[in-house]
Amino acid sequence: MQNYTFGLIAFIAVVFILYIAKSLLLPLSIAIILWFLIKELLRYLAKIHFKGKYLPTWTQKLFAFALVLLSFFALSRIVSSSIVGINEQLPLYEKNLKNLLGQYSFLEQIDFNSWIQNALDSLDLSSSISYALNSISTIFSNAILVLLYLLFILLESASFSKKLQSIYPKSKDQSNLNFILENIDKSMSSYISLKTVTSLITGFLSYLALKIIGVDFAFFWAFLIFLLNYIPTIGSLLATGFPVLLAFVQFASFTPALIVLASVGAIQFLVGNLLEPKLMGTSLNVSPLIVLISLAFWGWLWGIVGMIISMPITIMMIIVFAQFESTRWMAIILSADGKLPGKK
Repeated sequence: MQNYTFGLIAFIAVVFILYIAKSLLLPLSIAIILWFLIKELLRYLAKIHFKGKYLPTWTQKLFAFALVLLSFFALSRIVSSSIVGINEQLPLYEKNLKNLLGQYSFLEQIDFNSWIQNALDSLDLSSSISYALNSISTIFSNAILVLLYLLFILLESASFSKKLQSIYPKSKDQSNLNFILENIDKSMSSYISLKTVTSLITGFLSYLALKIIGVDFAFFWAFLIFLLNYIPTIGSLLATGFPVLLAFVQFASFTPALIVLASVGAIQFLVGNLLEPKLMGTSLNVSPLIVLISLAFWGWLWGIVGMIISMPITIMMIIVFAQFESTRWMAIILSADGKLPGKK
């Protein structure tokens, strides 16, 4: 009983620290996830050679960091300009919505027109959408801190193994720690890189579909689809809903919205249910119930960014918990079939 009480107190303390230190830990978490993605990129860069000579390690790291830096800069500019453009178009969208709903005023027997007007009066569409867009823009608000963390991780990675050898001088301890780190590296790098590829495919195909249909700010919605695709289970639903809603208020018609729903929904279904399982196979051994619980917990703790990184954090927890007798039962509960990493 004493152990359970201590465990509960420790859990509450950890949650409290995670919440209080959100401004520091959240950018660090994003930087670590980007680091795993960069490691996959570095593996490919290490294979590049010219006249029998391979790129120096520092050149590979510099190129990878510069690529991340340019991506952050370009995306922040696009997102910022798109948010400004959407805010400028909001009065028109709100007018289109009122006109569309006003077409149903012929239902006089239930005073439908008054109901619509009352609903619109109580609904401040501009402020609601502005709030949602501001929430999206916060992803880039800590970009400088994320890049600084990432830069220092890249600089420290070369000497990290030496520091571990000094901390754990015994060969057995070193072997156990290396085993845990290798499992984390393999699982995280594989999941993040493959998820990024499938998200890029989903975002690109969705961009083509939205551009052909004529939806405003197609690139912004495609980027949002790419980003939300990292959120398990509900991410694809949210990613489809946003452009459908915009098409509805932009064209003031159900037909374009239904076309967007059918096209983007089909892309989400094909990539998510056919391509992604083939690429990932059975490596993602996480209980579906735990996925939902993790999604809710990290979303409550760290918002939309917490939802995006909930899956990598859960995978890491399973790998670490599996290596210790006292926490192995937790890894079994978190897993889908009870088979643990590195365990038969």
